Amino acid sequence: MAITAGVAPLLFVQILYREGFYTANLLLGPRWMAIVPALIIGFYLLYLAKTDRVRAARWLAVTVSAVAVGCFVFVGYSFTENHLLSVAPSAWAGFYGDGSIAYLVPAAAPRYAMFFLGAFPTLAVGLGWQLRGEPSVHRAVAHLGIGSLAASAAALAVWLLTLPDGHRDHVLGTAGGVWLGLAVAGGVLQAIAWAMSRGGITRVGLLLATAGLTATLLGMTCVREVVRLASVDIAAMAQQHAHSARSGGLLLFLVFLVVNGGLIAWAIAQARKATPVPPG
Repeated sequence: MAITAGVAPLLFVQILYREGFYTANLLLGPRWMAIVPALIIGFYLLYLAKTDRVRAARWLAVTVSAVAVGCFVFVGYSFTENHLLSVAPSAWAGFYGDGSIAYLVPAAAPRYAMFFLGAFPTLAVGLGWQLRGEPSVHRAVAHLGIGSLAASAAALAVWLLTLPDGHRDHVLGTAGGVWLGLAVAGGVLQAIAWAMSRGGITRVGLLLATAGLTATLLGMTCVREVVRLASVDIAAMAQQHAHSARSGGLLLFLVFLVVNGGLIAWAIAQARKATPVPPG
């Protein structure tokens, strides 16, 4: 239901960006279509990893989990390559004409590393809220938060260096500078919160880390779109954008945003009701 409700905003975004954000380009070759079976295998392996038989054998649990992670890493890197190809129209004819299956450019690895490593501060915040009643793991969670922040910051720096000059100027200039600053400030706030939590995770520390994470996610989302906008000829699509702006797209987006939020909240409530927490 949530995925279906999200289709309308997705289609509207494609009207704005055209080929620069055209999800059906996954149908253009086996390299991108491989994302679908990889996702299916990865998700089913996660379910399998929760079974008692797999969990009873440590080697099997590690193997199943490692293959699942490998599937998701492949999917994430494939989307990274696909995005970089989508914002390089001059490479399209040669890539598909030669039947290529990999778009190897210097920006791919650091861009993927930045977003992959950036998932672990999010994980740390989630674990912090779930395990705040388990003092024995507080230090490990804090170290995960600090370490992943440092690693993702290093990947961000490398990614900025690999951006084409025009794109980097947009990110560091008026269009993206404020959002990049917000992301960095959020990272600093998270680091402070985790440094405070090494001796024990507190509610105040978690609130600070959550606020910092929210700022970082918002900032990096906007930075990512600044790079995409730098690759799109906005002037050529100005007339179409003006027409789209009069079509009530914002209201439609907000309606489905509320629908999605309500469905997610309902699903969480049902799961919590059906799965009581055992004593201790």
